[in-house]
Order: sequence, then C-alpha cells, then structure tokens
Amino acid sequence: MPSSLNSNLLTRASPSSRTRNMRMKEQAKKAQNDIKTMIERVMKSIKSREQHLLNTVEQMKAASVSQLESKREELTVAMQSTQAGCDFVANLLNDGSDVDILGMEAQIYERMEELKNVDLDIGVKRKNIEFQKVNETIITTFIDGLGKFVVETYNAQPIKEMRERTSTGHAGSGSKAATSHGRAMSLVSSQP
Repeated sequence: MPSSLNSNLLTRASPSSRTRNMRMKEQAKKAQNDIKTMIERVMKSIKSREQHLLNTVEQMKAASVSQLESKREELTVAMQSTQAGCDFVANLLNDGSDVDILGMEAQIYERMEELKNVDLDIGVKRKNIEFQKVNETIITTFIDGLGKFVVETYNAQPIKEMRERTSTGHAGSGSKAATSHGRAMSLVSSQP
C-alpha cells in the first residue's frame, strides 16, 4: 500500500510539477532576455556618451590649435614687418651718406613710430582640456540600481495534505508509514 500511495502522489504531482517547471524555465528565460535587452540599451547609451565626449574633446582641441595657428601667423607677419623696418634703418645707416639719411629722416621716423606702435598681443587664451570624472561611487550605485529581481514565493499544496486526502480515499484507518525520498513519513488518517 505505501508504494501505491507514493505512486498515486507522484502521478498527481507529476503534471503539476512539469507545468510549474515549464513556467519557471519560461520566467527565467524572459528574465534573462530582459536583463540582456536592458544592458544592451545601457551599453548603447554609454557608447553614445563616450562618442559625444570624444567628439567634444576633438572639437576643443581643433579650436585651440586653430587659435594658436592664427596667433602664430599674426606674430610671423609682425616679426617680418619689424625685421623689414630694422633692415631698412640698418642699411640706410650703414650704406647711406649723411645726405641720404637726412633725406629719409621723415620716413625713418615714420617707420620707427610704426614699430613702436605695433601692438603685439602674444598672449593666447589658453584652454585647458581636462575631463572631470564622475565619482565612481555614483557609477557603482547606478550599475547596482539597474534592476532587481522580484521573487514571488507561494506555497504549493502541501504534500501532507495531498497524502491525507489520498489516504482517506483508501480503506484502512489509523497511522500509516510511508517513505519520501528515503525519509520516513507518518500519515494519519482522519477517520475515527
């Protein structure tokens, strides 16, 4: 009788167990897919942000280099003009006669005034390109908060109740002994 009781319980529990097992596998698969989809979206957003930051750095660098190039050209032109003025005066003083020098006096003063009034702004507005990292605790907290599991625990029909119902359907009364997975179990009949 105990083996028929166990087989009866297994027969009843088997379809229900298979259904629960299938549902559990489907839920696990759905949870895995949801996790993968969410992580892919987050990774795509992170990659997009990375590209934006890299492009911004590149634009800042290009603007700074362009400003430096412009300033270099401006200084080159100013240097050439200054050098030409100095060469003109030096050649006149070395190679010219007193009459030549006195004849060019107005032009020499004009040239010297130009050189004196040259406004050489050699300063460049320097831009530091420095990236301020976010506190890693914020990132860790964000990552940890990406999702959580909701586990619903429910009580399946207790085996003891199933056995009691099964044993009441069979003839006999009193206490019956059965084994479940090698453990001794006591079944009590509700009949007087």
